Amino acid sequence: MKKRISFTLLIVFYSSLFFSQQNQINLLKEQLSNTKITDSLKIKLYGDLGWYYGNIDLDSSYFYTKKGLDLALKTNNQKGIGQSFNDIGIYYYRTSKYDSALAYYNKSLNIRTLLKDSVGIAGLFSKIGITHQQTATLDSALYYNNKSIRIYEKLGLKRYVIINQNNIANIYQNLNQFDKALEIHFKVLTERKKTKKPYDLSESYINIGNVYQKQNNYLKSKEYYNSAIEIAEKNNLIRILSIVYNNYGNIFKEEGNLNEALKFYQKAYIIRKKLNDSYGLASVTGNLGVLYYEAAKFKIAEPYIFESLHLAKKFNAKELELSAYKTLTTLKAYLKQPDSTVYYQKKYDDLNNIIRNEKITEQIVDIETKYQTEKKEKEIAQQKEHILTQELKIKNRNLYAILLASALIILGILSFGFYKKNQIKRKQLQKEIDLKDALAT
Repeated sequence: MKKRISFTLLIVFYSSLFFSQQNQINLLKEQLSNTKITDSLKIKLYGDLGWYYGNIDLDSSYFYTKKGLDLALKTNNQKGIGQSFNDIGIYYYRTSKYDSALAYYNKSLNIRTLLKDSVGIAGLFSKIGITHQQTATLDSALYYNNKSIRIYEKLGLKRYVIINQNNIANIYQNLNQFDKALEIHFKVLTERKKTKKPYDLSESYINIGNVYQKQNNYLKSKEYYNSAIEIAEKNNLIRILSIVYNNYGNIFKEEGNLNEALKFYQKAYIIRKKLNDSYGLASVTGNLGVLYYEAAKFKIAEPYIFESLHLAKKFNAKELELSAYKTLTTLKAYLKQPDSTVYYQKKYDDLNNIIRNEKITEQIVDIETKYQTEKKEKEIAQQKEHILTQELKIKNRNLYAILLASALIILGILSFGFYKKNQIKRKQLQKEIDLKDALAT
């Protein structure tokens, strides 16, 4: 009975969170009903509707975003096309269709590059980096986040520099470089405390809690998760709540408190189901499957694990897929199903090799890129040296010509001076001769 009441209260609570989003949506629809607004404004309003629906109804989010794109294409509004491609990329990211997200981000990037939209380009580099992070291609994630930071630094947009630094800290966390991750996260948190933006603050608290969780420092982890929950509940940040509830469940599971873990996983599951957050659902269903497996409730565990596997495969979330194969291998072994055990163990090994090979390939590409960059830089340096040598030769020739001309001018002046002096002397001598002749007569 107590559990039923808590779930009822939870649903009522989330209904109030969605209500505030609906108010904003109603205001946007009211503006759209004005027949006198321009096509450019309509495109923007469609995009805004797509954004707000993204938190409560992803089908409606896509519907309005697509309407914005169609109108932008019809009116050849390049800025609107670029924004709509970006927004559709966000939709695919939210639904964990990462390949499609990257495709639309790159379409938007092409448009924004033509428009020389530096802010938009930096934003896309950041989104592309985060998407690569979700698919465990961490080298690419780091590369694009750094590209984004360089642009934001040039533009003096400090808040967005901090957002990307936060992303980089998460990458270091995924690489198990926890001290480096915490160092960056605390710097980011210090800056975010100055701006006091609820989403940013709650995100930082979650990220710091995540690092402490990976270090098995559950007391510190809970401390930061509690700070995130307090801010998120106060400001209706339901997506943030789904993350922290899921992570809180992980802590209780590790501590062996399966009842508390189940409570928090179910809270996360309710939100993610409502948001149609496929990646989040793949994560939390996987966690529920492991939880029920550890509680020896195998019949309940198996459907959750298969749901997690299905979603992970559908949206190319390799790390979650790998985790599902690992759990299924141990589950089938415990159930004494040798054929299935061997099958899922092979699936695990094959995928693990693919992930490892992809990382090796990326490292090779990275080395090749660095080599080509160094080679190009060397060629540029040689060209600069050649140009400087030529410029020096030209300068020396010019200097020689100037000196020669100056010498000739000076020589000419001196010659003219001697000539004039001799001419004057001749005239004086002639006058003296004429004077003598005159006196003689």
